[in-house]
Amino acid sequence: MLRNLFILLGLALMPALAAAQAPRSVTIGRGDSIVVHVAPDGTLWAAAPTAAPPINGFEASALAQMQATPLADSQVQPAIPVQHGPDAPPIKAGQVRIILRTVAPSVDYPKGEMLLSLENGYDGALRYRAVLRSGDRSMPTDVCIVIPHRFGFEHWPFPFERIELSDLQVVPWHAGDSVSCE
Repeated sequence: MLRNLFILLGLALMPALAAAQAPRSVTIGRGDSIVVHVAPDGTLWAAAPTAAPPINGFEASALAQMQATPLADSQVQPAIPVQHGPDAPPIKAGQVRIILRTVAPSVDYPKGEMLLSLENGYDGALRYRAVLRSGDRSMPTDVCIVIPHRFGFEHWPFPFERIELSDLQVVPWHAGDSVSCE
């Protein structure tokens, strides 16, 4: 009888213990793609990373728009309005797909560039924080929220090894709201 009571108590506590151990951040290495589910309390479930698919025409167009926007070193990258026309890949509902790509070196960026793509499959906007990491060095970076059922892109004119996304939240969004970057 007492044994059964302990088993029932253990079963009752399992969801609380699992939530206490659920991750609140996800790290993506360059060249990786990962699918993340964001719970209302900010806990995450992330699939194992896979190799990023080749860049498609939609992403290449977004990258070109960002490359054409000159910035001062300390300036926040403004939100780039990307048209979601018929060439935009479908976005799967109820998840966020994140891809970190290395962009080949060019005349303007001889060390290479990085492109972060986020596909927001939720009904609310995706808000998050990000830290760039290379070896034992880290640097927080500015990011913009991602509109519901849309793509969001971030661009850096230098290479790094991985990015850690934290404080992922799905927040209310209404037509006409502006995209905030911080």
